[in-house]
Amino acid sequence: MHQIACVQCCPAWKNLAANISYVLETLEKLEHLDLVIFPELATTGYVFEKPQEILEFARTIHDPIWLPFQTMAQKKDMGIVIGAPIQENQQIYNSALIFLPNGQAHAYHKIHLFDHEKELFAPGYRKPCIYEVHGLYFSVLICFDWTFPELWRSLAFQGADLIALPANLLLPDKCQKGIVGHALYNRIFVAMANRYGIEGTIRFTGNSRMVGPDGEIVAEAPAIGDRIIFGHIAVQSARNKQITTHNHLFHDRRPEMYG
Repeated sequence: MHQIACVQCCPAWKNLAANISYVLETLEKLEHLDLVIFPELATTGYVFEKPQEILEFARTIHDPIWLPFQTMAQKKDMGIVIGAPIQENQQIYNSALIFLPNGQAHAYHKIHLFDHEKELFAPGYRKPCIYEVHGLYFSVLICFDWTFPELWRSLAFQGADLIALPANLLLPDKCQKGIVGHALYNRIFVAMANRYGIEGTIRFTGNSRMVGPDGEIVAEAPAIGDRIIFGHIAVQSARNKQITTHNHLFHDRRPEMYG
């Protein structure tokens, strides 16, 4: 069994130092976990009017500011996923940083930008990858990526046991319902870490959620309030794609009939 945690919180708007301290203090308290997931843009908050505002807070993946996260991943022997704006190739991306126990650091750049984000960030240009921690194979998507089922199926084909989904959700109960379908249709685990609270006129929906391969809710947070939810992940239940004796989720596909 693998132990997963999603951290629901309300990041301090435009306060990089305070948010990094909060994340590190939270991680310091957690023990015996394989993977911990924080919300989208957990280091900065969400509401920006112009790209120039984000420049003050965006960093490259190699910036020393991330070294404490790499150290924490090694010290605690766990994977860490956290949303942050990342600079790369003179662009700013809405990204998730992935820190692994072996000291590696990776970044996934959000592919599907939501609404006003298109005026602030460049869309991701790399396909999401599969990472491994203690025998758990996982990938990372961000928030509005939940809307595009092709992406989820492709990651299930590549062997993902779990999809981590840092989020800043605005549409009440849409993604929370949608990830149940993704989990069920692909027979994978989904761990969605959402934020709550209000920035300007925007209210975030909370209700962070973990879902199992049969579509069951493994754990869920309330709509408001700091909360850490935990889930026990049995990877074999995600790797068993046999639906009945005669039906296999992937082998029974008929791609020639789908377009």
